[in-house]
Amino acid sequence: MIDIKQLKREIENKIKEKGLESPYYIPFDKKNSQPWVFHLFYKDGKFMMKF
Repeated sequence: MIDIKQLKREIENKIKEKGLESPYYIPFDKKNSQPWVFHLFYKDGKFMMKF
């Protein structure tokens, strides 16, 4: 079973580690075309980020 809360913490920690904290995140919608946002999504068993 996937622990969503743990995965969320891991993602938030990575964001902080890389200095990418921003109010402009669109989780799990890589088709959204808003400019200047980070798109977080899950693909091939990995969480990914599209800028």
